[in-house]
Amino acid sequence: MRNKKLLKRLLQIVLLAPAVFIAFEFFAETQTKEMYDHALKETGEIGTRLIIVTLLISPLLLIFKKLKVLKWMAQNKRYFGVASAVYMLLHTLIYVVYLNFDQIMADLSQATYVFGWLALLAVLPPLLTSWDSQIKRLGSKTWKKVQQISYVCAVFTCLHWAFLGDELEVVLIHFVPLLVLEIYRIYKTKYKPQHAMS
Repeated sequence: MRNKKLLKRLLQIVLLAPAVFIAFEFFAETQTKEMYDHALKETGEIGTRLIIVTLLISPLLLIFKKLKVLKWMAQNKRYFGVASAVYMLLHTLIYVVYLNFDQIMADLSQATYVFGWLALLAVLPPLLTSWDSQIKRLGSKTWKKVQQISYVCAVFTCLHWAFLGDELEVVLIHFVPLLVLEIYRIYKTKYKPQHAMS
C-alpha cells in the first residue's frame, strides 16, 4: 500500500514537473514573443499528448490484457487526465496573460481559437469531478458519464490544432491511432457482444 502511494506521488510529480518549470520560466521574467511562443507550444503539445495517452489506455488494455504497465496506467488513469487538463489551463493562461483583450476577441474570428476555447470548456467537467469526494457524491455511473466528456475535449483539441494550418500531418500522426483504437474499443465492447448473441 505504501509503495502504491509513493508511486502515485512520483507519477504526479513526473506529469506536472514540466508545467511548473514552464510556468516559472514564463511568469518569473518579462515575457518576450519568443518565450510566449515556446511556452504556448510546449503546454499545448504536452496537454494534447496527455489526453491522447489517457484515452488510449482503455483500448490498448483490450488488446494487451496482461501487460502490467497498462494495468497500472488504467488504475492511475485519473492522474493522466488531470495532468492534461492542467496543461490546457496553463496553455490558456499564458495566452490570456500575454495578449490584450482586444486581440483575444479578434482571434475568435478564426476557427482554431473557437475550437481551443471549446476544448477548454469541455475539459472542465472531467477535471472538476476527478477528486475522490466528487466520485462519491456523483456515484461511479454518473462519474464515468461525466468523464466521457474527455472525448469531446479530444475532438475539439484535434480541430484546434488542425486549424492552425501548418502541422496537419503531425495532427494526423497524433490522432489517427486514437481514432482507430477507439473504433476498435466501441466494436469490441458494444457491437461485437450484441452481434454474437443475434
